[in-house]
Amino acid sequence: MSEYLLSPDANIVVLPDSVDLDTAARFGYIGTSFGALRKGGVGPASTVLINGVTGTLDYAAVAIALGFGATKILGVGRNPDRLKEVASLGKNVVVASSEEESDMAAWVKKNTNGLGPDVLIDCLGVGGNADTTMNLIRSDLLKGEEKLY
Repeated sequence: MSEYLLSPDANIVVLPDSVDLDTAARFGYIGTSFGALRKGGVGPASTVLINGVTGTLDYAAVAIALGFGATKILGVGRNPDRLKEVASLGKNVVVASSEEESDMAAWVKKNTNGLGPDVLIDCLGVGGNADTTMNLIRSDLLKGEEKLY
């Protein structure tokens, strides 16, 4: 949005010619997902619930959570084709359609043996229905120890 920007040199990275500006512009999404997962303490044996998993931000969150060693990643989204893509990222990635699953809290309980997630990341995009997030927050799955990002 500007021609010039002041920034400490520690924040500057020279991109290789193989990375075009359109691709580089998406790197911010990766940083957002990385920061939320790191702040949530995601690591080996973690269960992560991602609401809005069919967007760019959430694809990154799934890949990073896998890299952090999360044991299970539950993804909720609206786009059926993208849900299939997300599910194909790993055998421990389980997805559900927010438009088809009537009781998301029960689905989460079923897929976590009643324990619930360690971290809930909400990345709903434009047009997303916040009711799913609110219902999950109000459910008995999140007892205060879990983290919401």
